[in-house]
Amino acid sequence: MNSNLEANSTLQRIVTWGSSLCGAIAVATLQSFRLPSSFDFSFFTVVAFFLGGGVFWAYWSLIFSNRRFRDLRRWQILLTAILVTIGLAGVLYPLRFVNETERSQLFTGLITAVFALSGVGLLLLGCRRLFGEGDKAES
Repeated sequence: MNSNLEANSTLQRIVTWGSSLCGAIAVATLQSFRLPSSFDFSFFTVVAFFLGGGVFWAYWSLIFSNRRFRDLRRWQILLTAILVTIGLAGVLYPLRFVNETERSQLFTGLITAVFALSGVGLLLLGCRRLFGEGDKAES
């Protein structure tokens, strides 16, 4: 039982640190992006790096918190929706600078990526259900 708690704690630290670092890099990259496809490193890039990392750190702290109050689940869903929306906007924003001739190929690639990632998500969901049934059978 103790090793299970340690594994969960280690996994939570990996998720928190990994996504905080990725979020910090993504926000700093978006802040420093300039037209036409160049990057301008400044003091605000460093501020954006720490701000992005802090947002993701706070998000995972809320998700992994053991506190029980009435609106916690609602806050978790709301913050997840906000972060997903910001992430999609960050990915789709640079697409407005793509030429009209290349836009159709780009959208074809994006749609293909959505289907591929959805397939991977469905496979992971199937694995979760499969292994979850195995855990119930062992109990």
